[in-house]
Amino acid sequence: MIFLFDIIFQSGEFSGDDNSFWTDLLVGILGAGVGAYTTIWVYLQSLKKEKLKEEIKKKEFEKDKLRYLQHLINKSLSTIEHLITGLDKFIQTIEEDNITFPELISASLHDLERIVHRINQEEHYHSYLNQLKNDDIAVIFGIIDYFYDSYNEIRKSLEKSQKFDFDRKQEYTKLVYEVRKMVASKLGELKKDKNPYLDFYETLNRLLVKHINETKQNPTNLELIQKNLIQPLLELWKDNKEMSQEIDFDEIVNNVSNANKMLFPIKENNKSVAIDLQDYSNDFKKNLEILKEKYKPLNSFIENLSQK
Repeated sequence: MIFLFDIIFQSGEFSGDDNSFWTDLLVGILGAGVGAYTTIWVYLQSLKKEKLKEEIKKKEFEKDKLRYLQHLINKSLSTIEHLITGLDKFIQTIEEDNITFPELISASLHDLERIVHRINQEEHYHSYLNQLKNDDIAVIFGIIDYFYDSYNEIRKSLEKSQKFDFDRKQEYTKLVYEVRKMVASKLGELKKDKNPYLDFYETLNRLLVKHINETKQNPTNLELIQKNLIQPLLELWKDNKEMSQEIDFDEIVNNVSNANKMLFPIKENNKSVAIDLQDYSNDFKKNLEILKEKYKPLNSFIENLSQK
């Protein structure tokens, strides 16, 4: 193929300064082309470097997100173990004494709340996916959400149960106080009248004195009140039904009977609470083991970063 420059130079039409002109022009064009290419190459290289910097920056940012997430999960694991210990202690207390409604061991849910509500779970999910190449984080988030929501449900449920327990015990205490007043009054009547019910009077008097002495140190111990006042009064009434009618003792017995009946729902409420919490505790323990297993890759990843 013959080019225009070949024809021009071969024809000899131009020579001397003309040849120099075309040579300079050609060199200029080639130089400009090389310059443009170099400029574009440098520009593309700078873009490539910027992109690489952005990628490195993005990866470091993802690692920082995962470091923070690892910290929160670590703290949350300790919190969850503390919650389970609290549930088990609560259950054990009720099993040993189903009249007492114990206090649930409190625990701060701040770290769980940060994972559930504060951090952007979607961003942390993608960071985890990019760095660890698996989606265990979805299971981790799901389990922590479950713990957070469940424990809040437990606290709300316990508040209702505790109110039920408190209200019934208040009613029971009022009835017991009324019974004590009525027994003391009846003793005064029997003593004044000097009636023939001396044995009954002495038994009733000993019963009341014993009750007062034994409950001085612990006046809210319902089990003790049942043992040294309510049950003995019922037994005394059963053994002296005819006499009870004669001395108008039945009104006292009516209150005693109501107090005795009131203790049953208190115990049943506490037993029911313990059964529900046992279900939660069992489920918490299973999910905690799954959480620990799913958490291992993230923990190892962050520990390896720390060693670099």
